[in-house]
This record gives sequence, C-alpha cells and structure tokens, in this order.
Amino acid sequence: MSLEGSKLDHYRLCHLIGSGGMGEVYLAEDLYVKRQVAIKIIRLEHVSDEQDSTRLFQREIQAISQLDHPHILPLFDSGEEVIQDKQLAYMVMPYRAEGSLHDWLRRQNIKQLAPQVVAHIVEQAAAALQHAHERQLIHQDVKPSNFLMRQRSEHPEYPDILLADFSIARFEGSNTMKSQQIRGTPAYMPPEQWQRHSTPASDQYALAITAYQLLVGHPPFSGRMEQVMHQHLHMPPQPPSTLNPNVSNGLDAVILRALAKKPEERFPSVLLFAKAFQQAWQAPGDIHIRLTLSREEAHLGARRHVTLPGRRQISASIPPNSHNGDQIRLAELGEPYYTSGPRSAVILTLVVQGEDIFPPDSEPTLRKTSSAPQLLPPPYEPTQPVPPSRPTSILQSRIKPRLRLVIAAVLGIVALLGVSFAAMSIHQDQLRVQAAATASALQATATQARQTSIAATTATVTAGNRYPSYMPGNGQITFYDPMTDSNDNQWSVSDTCNFSEDGYHAKSNQLNYYYYCNSANTYADFAFEVQMKIVKGDCGGLEIRNDGQGKAYHFEACAGGHYSLVFTPDNTGNNNKTLLEGTTSYIQSATGALNTLGFFAKGPDLILFVNGYTLGHAQDNTYQKGYIGLLAFEYSFQTEVVYQNARIWTF
Repeated sequence: MSLEGSKLDHYRLCHLIGSGGMGEVYLAEDLYVKRQVAIKIIRLEHVSDEQDSTRLFQREIQAISQLDHPHILPLFDSGEEVIQDKQLAYMVMPYRAEGSLHDWLRRQNIKQLAPQVVAHIVEQAAAALQHAHERQLIHQDVKPSNFLMRQRSEHPEYPDILLADFSIARFEGSNTMKSQQIRGTPAYMPPEQWQRHSTPASDQYALAITAYQLLVGHPPFSGRMEQVMHQHLHMPPQPPSTLNPNVSNGLDAVILRALAKKPEERFPSVLLFAKAFQQAWQAPGDIHIRLTLSREEAHLGARRHVTLPGRRQISASIPPNSHNGDQIRLAELGEPYYTSGPRSAVILTLVVQGEDIFPPDSEPTLRKTSSAPQLLPPPYEPTQPVPPSRPTSILQSRIKPRLRLVIAAVLGIVALLGVSFAAMSIHQDQLRVQAAATASALQATATQARQTSIAATTATVTAGNRYPSYMPGNGQITFYDPMTDSNDNQWSVSDTCNFSEDGYHAKSNQLNYYYYCNSANTYADFAFEVQMKIVKGDCGGLEIRNDGQGKAYHFEACAGGHYSLVFTPDNTGNNNKTLLEGTTSYIQSATGALNTLGFFAKGPDLILFVNGYTLGHAQDNTYQKGYIGLLAFEYSFQTEVVYQNARIWTF
C-alpha cells in the first residue's frame, strides 16, 4: 500500500525515495515550515518481529537525539500515527537532494578517488563517529550509502558528508539487543561484529573498508556471505597500492592497520585513524640520497654515515664491487608515515668518483613513491616473431612441507605451432629425464627479438612503467605485455598455454603435473613483475633463467599461501636445493584473487616479492641468463592460472 499523498501529522508524503529492511523513506513537505524533509516510516503490523523492530526504531530515535554534530544528519521530529487503520512509527530528518556518497560516485562515474579527496571524507566521517563514540554509541553500519552528501559550490570536488542511518546502532556495554541475528552489511563488517561483539573500533574498521573502496573502486573482500565472512575473519586484504598507483606505501600502512583482525591492533580511536590517514597521504615518502664513493670504497666495500633531513644520521653498509648508479634500499630508516607509525625507506644511489654519470647532490632530495604497478601504456607491439624451435623445460625434484616429491619430465614439442612445453610428472625417489631440444636457433633469433623490443620501447612505455619502488636498484623498462593478444609472439601458444580476453592462461590438466609456458627472449640481470590469478587448483609461479635444457630457478606461489624458490643445478634432479620456502598471508588465497608476483635477479642476488612485500632473499650464481616461464602446478586439483600485465626492467 502506497502512502503517497497521505498526511502524517503536519507533513504531506510526496513520493517514496527509498526502502529497506527497517522501513521506507518518503520525500515529504513540512506544512508548517514550508520545506522538504525526509520521513522514515515503519509499519508496525507488517514487521516479522513487531516488538524487536519497534525497539530498534525507538533506539535509533534515542541515539540520534543525543547527537549534535555538523557531520551527522540531525533528527527534526518523531512520533506514531494511524493512517488508513495502519499503525505507523516515523522520524523526520533533513532531505538531501544530492543523495548518498554511493549515489554521488555512481553519478560521477568515478571508480577511484584521489587520496586527498578520500582524506577529506575520512576526516569528516571520523569526526562524526568520534562524536558518537564519546557518547558510547556504536554505529555498526558505516558504508558509502549511509553517508549523505552536501555539495559545496566553491569546491565541488570536496563534498561534505553527513553520517546517517543509526537503525542498528547500539550503546556500548548495553544488552538490549536480544535478537541473535547478526546485523550489518557483510562487505564492511569487522570480525568481532560477525561474533556480535562490536566495539568503537568496529566503526573504524568499516570506515577503513570505505576508504579502501574509495581509493581502488571496490571493497577488499567479496563473494557469497560465507566467503566474505571467512575473508574478514582470516584473510589479509591486498594492499591498495597494488590496485591504484596513486596510493602510497604510507597509506597502505594506515589502512592495513585499521583493518587489523583484532580491534586492539587498530588505532586507539577512529579520530587517530583519520589523523594518520591525513599525515600519510601528505608524507614525502622515501628519501632519495646520492652517496659519493671513492673507487676503492666501491671496490672493497665500506660503511658510511649518511645525514638525513633534520640532521639525523644513519649508518649504511656498501657491499664490495658496487658500481656507479647502483641503489641500496634501507627499509624503515626514513621519515614516519604518521605519528609513531612505520617509517619510509632511504634509497641510496651510489656515485663512484671518476665515473660520474650525474653530479652528486649536496643535499638529500625527497619525493613521493608508490609500491604499486604504474598506469599501463598502450599495448606493446613486438617486431620480431617467436622462432619456431623452442627449448623444453624440465621440472626437477621438489621438497614440499612433509612431502618429498621427485619429478620426472615428459617432453612435448608442437612443431607446427612453433611452440613447446614440458609436462613434468612427480614420482618418489627417482627422476627420469628426457630432453630433446636444441636452443641455438632460438638463442640467436630471441637475442635479436630482445634487441628489437628494447629499441621499440617508447617514452610513453617508460613513463607508464616506472621501476617498482619496493625492489632494489633502478632498472630500465624493456618489455611490457598486457598478455591478451595471441598474435604478439612473445609467449608460447598450445593447448595448455593460450591467450584470452582476461589474460594468458597456463593450465595443468593431469594430477601431479605442472606446465611451463615460456617466453621468447632470454634475460640476465632484470626485475620481472606480473599479475597472477589462480582461477582454480593449486599453484602458479615463475621460472627464471631457464637455460633451455630444464636448468632453472622456480618461484612457486600457492593458493594456500605456500611459496618456495628452488634451483636445479643439473639434469639428474639429485642435487636440487630449496633456497627459500615458507607460508605467508601476503598471498591472497581467495579463488580468483589478484596477486602481483615480483622477481629481482642481479648477479647472484635473487629476491621474491608478492603484492609489494618481500618474501625472501637468496644468493646463487649458478645460472646467469635464460628464459622466463609462467607456470601452473597441480598437486591435488586441476589447475588454471591467468597472467596479466607482464613487465621487465633490465639493468
């Protein structure tokens, strides 16, 4: 039954503007003051639990009546009335024609807001929530649709917000909520709210989810309700900088702290969260310093004292055989992102006397940095096709936790397609190796392809793919591929290695096998970054410096968070060695979750990264150059992995 046109006390209901589980909202005219208002109505006889709904409605009225803040939607009036023999309860509030923050984003077609705009919104929202918390009131439903907009004509890009909808708010320490129903919006609910133990820190968590969404375009967790609950309870969110290059490492630190699973590990108050957010987006970021060395210091190594801005000194160890232009990253020795928070890095660029490429600076310079992939350039168009003869990779023995797996190789060569792959079978205590590939023709042609691709790299590609700040050194972009074009001739194509609109698919269709999809070119010292989604199954990963005969380094990243780096020094498989192995929460394990894999290889130094975080550092100088491969591992389930946006920087 529509109430449009009905009179409710001295208000005339014009038309319905919204409805939900807690009632309906009408645009109405105040006949006394001659203004438009919004009236929220519940029909008491239609609710499934009249007593509980009435209590919630009355508690919302009680909560709002105690609040008086410029960023909280106020209460004008409330009461009960009978219309057409129907008993109604209502509350009257200001009407905001601009709608909610959610509506505003949709109208503007904005997916990612600038950090300074998000900081403005977070500051106002936190002030409103702090006001409520000081009165022992927990909102419990902080999200974009519960912030109404108030546009400012002088600064339309910086809208004011009004916190609304206290329908499921509760007073801290009260036991008035007798219903065992979990209330809230799943995408924004912290772990303790799923367990019916909300605290003021719960609102901070929900505001951090909102800030995350405003920065990257979506909340960190999604799926069916039980999946979302599991992610809130157990899974770490992906750092927002990996999804938006404009998000700094400092903002990552602030948001991820506010999204801690335990309330006591978040900021002491929502206001301190907002203050840290404001400081972090304004923070200068990593400190970049050019450090002058003598030739002897560069050759033998040295320990130097470095003076930072503010006259603070740190000590830096210069490794032997350093070269002009080398960079050393000193983590968490820079300036704090926010008060008492983690520090940025200090980046030392070495200048060897007598070999200057650029004049040394007399003062340290500061600039903002981001650990995120940069904005993508136009698709790279290679000029050299993949040669018809391809090397075959062989997987050597693996050691998994509590399980020693020795792997036999199965060679497959598809000559008509000009591609090949290796399927490796895992056996206990033996390895049978079959290798029948010649790489000489590929070596010559691939070298030419690499030289041609480097020459074809434009200034646009360089500017759009800046070297990741989370990696050491400073490489030059030489390769970018979105990995959606089957004609780009940079990766093998077969039944288990193929292109689609969403990226390059690597598949393993036999239990205890893995498949290797190889690149056209070889690389020596380089940094590699690629985005990976495990669509189904067990593990993906990278093969580095493959010599064409199965000798390589294998970086394996699994859906359960397990990772490893294994090197294979010969074709017997008897001398394999696990260089790194462990389990990390930095790998997003939800099905279809996006993970950014990174690999740094310079001389003997091998460093693994995932989502901007360092997994480990190993040293081995056995393999100096080789092909890159993308992998799909199957240990328990058929596996399919999608790769996107591959980038290579060389030194």
